[in-house]
Amino acid sequence: KFSDINITAVSKKWGRWRSTFDLISYYRTLRSSLISLREDDPAVQQQRLNDGAKELAIFLSLEPEKLEAGIKDHLLVLFQEWQWAIQRGKLNYQKPSGFLRKDIYYAVDWLYRLTGENFETYFKKWRYTDRNQREWAQLEDALPYEYIAEKAHFLQMVPRYLADFDKHISKKQRITNQQLEEIVEQLWYEQDNFKSFCRAFRQLHNHLSIRDNEEIDFRSFAMLDYFLVLALRAEVLLADILDHAGHGHHSLKLKQIIEKFITVLPQKSIWIKGINSSRSNWKQLTNLEDKPDDPFKRIRTEMDTACKEGPAKEFAIQLLTFGMMRNYFAHHTYFDDRLLACKTGRSGLVSTLVVVIYLAAYTNKKN
Repeated sequence: KFSDINITAVSKKWGRWRSTFDLISYYRTLRSSLISLREDDPAVQQQRLNDGAKELAIFLSLEPEKLEAGIKDHLLVLFQEWQWAIQRGKLNYQKPSGFLRKDIYYAVDWLYRLTGENFETYFKKWRYTDRNQREWAQLEDALPYEYIAEKAHFLQMVPRYLADFDKHISKKQRITNQQLEEIVEQLWYEQDNFKSFCRAFRQLHNHLSIRDNEEIDFRSFAMLDYFLVLALRAEVLLADILDHAGHGHHSLKLKQIIEKFITVLPQKSIWIKGINSSRSNWKQLTNLEDKPDDPFKRIRTEMDTACKEGPAKEFAIQLLTFGMMRNYFAHHTYFDDRLLACKTGRSGLVSTLVVVIYLAAYTNKKN
């Protein structure tokens, strides 16, 4: 039973949120009415929704800024409170949270029709810039679209790995966060394999994270499966990038695919020099026929001798490490325990990301 104090508190909160929920109820009614008209042409239906959303806002004297504030300051705050309650064991909040998700969805749907932005704009806007939680929930937590979460995770985490390589090249040659976002967006829509690549990357991190208060991560060996998918998908992805550039052949082996990039990369660049440096050492350093104890160390030691130029040598090392990882997962298991070690596994992951991102970034670029 509710006490008078509880009733007063609920009434006070409802008074604060009521205007936002009233607005959403108007839009939901409008949307349902327009969709029920059974328009066969999706474009015509979307235009009706856009026009109706704007007319309703005019009728209600609603500015987009007010709706935007209502979503963040009311709906996402309430959703966060309910999620925290669920985490404390109050499972009776689960069902109403589902209804609240729908209200949040319709509110954002209305907002982007008023502003002309796309749905993803607001996922980016209402996302934490660090790992600390806020009083409001991230939009991607309230509306857990898988593809948005995967892209967001990829964009958040990849720069931390590219930094291992970027310290060896000039600032001009590095990829900025804005450029990375553009590359990821392009690959996402042009290459179906990139979606699988991002999914494996995210799942790999889920298995890298030890649960709170656990000394042993019983999920750790499963990360090798995602490592394998990453390596193999990366090979197919590189062939797809070449194919899109008009030079692809999916029947080629990985070494041949990488060599083909010479025709689409800026001439005299460190990328071409790196590819040329890796070619003569490819078989010796990637096939693992002699099962070296530390193939990562062997690649670096051999290339320190074979190639003197810093940036090109570092790129050659990344190419060879990626080639070794791909061959390892296709033909071996003897190194699995070492790959689970943080530093060793990171080296393999860095090489895969560097090769895919930098070759994609510089394909068909003049410099």
